[in-house]
Amino acid sequence: MSKNTLCLLTFALLAGCGSSSKSTDTPADGGTTPDGGSATPTAFQTSLDSYTCAWKVKCGYIGASEQKSCEDQVSTSRAQFPSGYDQVEAATGKRVSYDAAAAATCLAAAQKLGCTMDEQFGLSDTCAGVYKAAVAVGGACKADGECVAGFCDQGAGVATDGCSGTCTAFLASGATCDPNASHCATTDYCDSTTTKCTARAASGSQCGGTLPRCQLGLYCKGYVAAAGTTPATPGKCTGVGAVGDACTAYFFGNTDCTPGLYCDQSGATPTCKARVAAGTECSSLDECADGLSCAGLVEDANTGAVTTKGKCATFFDVNKPCDNPAAYETGCPYDTMCDTTSKLCAPYGAAGADCSDTGTQGYCGDYLYCDAASKCSAQVGLNAACTPPATTSDPDPCNSGSCDATSKTCALVCK
Repeated sequence: MSKNTLCLLTFALLAGCGSSSKSTDTPADGGTTPDGGSATPTAFQTSLDSYTCAWKVKCGYIGASEQKSCEDQVSTSRAQFPSGYDQVEAATGKRVSYDAAAAATCLAAAQKLGCTMDEQFGLSDTCAGVYKAAVAVGGACKADGECVAGFCDQGAGVATDGCSGTCTAFLASGATCDPNASHCATTDYCDSTTTKCTARAASGSQCGGTLPRCQLGLYCKGYVAAAGTTPATPGKCTGVGAVGDACTAYFFGNTDCTPGLYCDQSGATPTCKARVAAGTECSSLDECADGLSCAGLVEDANTGAVTTKGKCATFFDVNKPCDNPAAYETGCPYDTMCDTTSKLCAPYGAAGADCSDTGTQGYCGDYLYCDAASKCSAQVGLNAACTPPATTSDPDPCNSGSCDATSKTCALVCK
């Protein structure tokens, strides 16, 4: 999974990837915002957008010279590609309440957001109180976050924000549940063996294997699975690790280290460490401080072992020289590649580009998709006309929802 794809997990959770870096004190719905853009939901959304392009430059998703085009793109993207679920609409419809003080805290955190995946996930936690559920059990809803005490039941097999549903109480502890859609309270989890809502384990409790899962925000550290005649070693529910603590790196690149640290996996025991400054040798993409790339890092294609260390350096810009096209980390922004002929950071994934396995391997830029002919093509906005995929294996052109075969428009899948 590319770093550019992972951007979708960050500001996209709050406002969408690709935004203006120009802050504003005038919200779209009128009035002034002396508190930095948190007076209204629309002002908050606009201000949150305003930090994204600068953040993408800092973290190497785009080059410094692309910031203006990023800003221009976002100016029309919300209208052209409306989301299937709109928090501003939910606030207007009184299904959520808006907390301007929480929004100001969220914006302050977003403006200072670092580049590690832990910090990016942490932003979502920091901003969780901006919109507060306002629908009681039995009321109409369009997302789980609208329900005061429960979940939004949108029908069997449906879990799409924006689809109509009814707020339904969480299952009680001990009730039968479905591990794939548990509907247990957040203090519980659905045990896959007993299929019962089971209380999560507190800090310091044993965990791992058949033992209870840890409470949210805690990690099961030290668990070792059984091997042959050697029994399993239970882990312990623990908070985030400090420098020097053992750690684990997970699928999306997030870790159980304190946000801002990285999990160094070069030794026998992976360990939480501080990231390093420019000019320092590096052995992983995560090792360098914000704004720096581990340029020149080379890894064995088969084993992933580091064969040549890189050096932490500021990301190169688009169409600027790069040193080693064969390096695992070339130092180019993630929306470019170090061209083997010109040795420049060449943009790729533009409209009309080849996105086949021999081209850009499926990568297309923002608001584009790799079509059935393996060309990067413009996505289609929600409720706009689209051409349904010829087969179920062909890519869907819709930015949100799916291309409905009957109406031939992009629509949310709510059945």
